[in-house]
Amino acid sequence: MGWKIAWSDRMIPFYTSLWLFALVIGPFRQKVKPISWRGFVLLVLPSIVDGSAHLLSDLAGIGEGFVIPTRG
Repeated sequence: MGWKIAWSDRMIPFYTSLWLFALVIGPFRQKVKPISWRGFVLLVLPSIVDGSAHLLSDLAGIGEGFVIPTRG
């Protein structure tokens, strides 16, 4: 019954905050100056660290990536 969807508890806050930020900043868009490249890198740094940690985990085979093996 219904539709099958991929669900990630890590991605829900990411995409929710993106939409909320867009709604909040929209009315003030003309008054806000763009951030510098340093500011951009500082804001993206947590995502880079998280993605790098997952990439290393997948390459090393620790926990076998996102796949949980079933024992049967």
